[in-house]
Amino acid sequence: MPETRPDTLSGVEQVVAFADPAHCTPAPALVSLLGRAAPLDALGRPVKSHAGLAPQIDGAEVGTPVIGSEGSTHTLDLPLAAPWHGLHLVGISQVWTEQSDHAELSLRFAEPAAQTIAALNRQGFDLAPDGRRTQEGEVMATYLAVTPDGSGARLTCSAG
Repeated sequence: MPETRPDTLSGVEQVVAFADPAHCTPAPALVSLLGRAAPLDALGRPVKSHAGLAPQIDGAEVGTPVIGSEGSTHTLDLPLAAPWHGLHLVGISQVWTEQSDHAELSLRFAEPAAQTIAALNRQGFDLAPDGRRTQEGEVMATYLAVTPDGSGARLTCSAG
């Protein structure tokens, strides 16, 4: 039996997952993946000494995370190439602000927007034909949008 490394996660569709796709709520495995790629201190700032530690995911090619900061706004770009629910996932990005509820999560795909929207809707994202959806909540709104990104498309979920 092959040995499994403790930082190896199983199956990209199980790791890049959403507890509630219609609200773009990441599942615990996706939250864990992002936390491993960009560990944060108590104030929400990236811990630079841990930057660049990419976990392995079975069936995926994971690149080195790129973390950036400008003032209190931070970004994570995680190259991640793998099949995902009939699409070709090429990366995950996250933008967040220290001590704030505002956060943005993006998944980047190789396919064009129309194909990406159809596949995401089969997964429960409930996007309009133009690829957008706004969900007003009691505390904050969630905004989802699929937009062209180079030759592919990007799903962006923004809450706050």
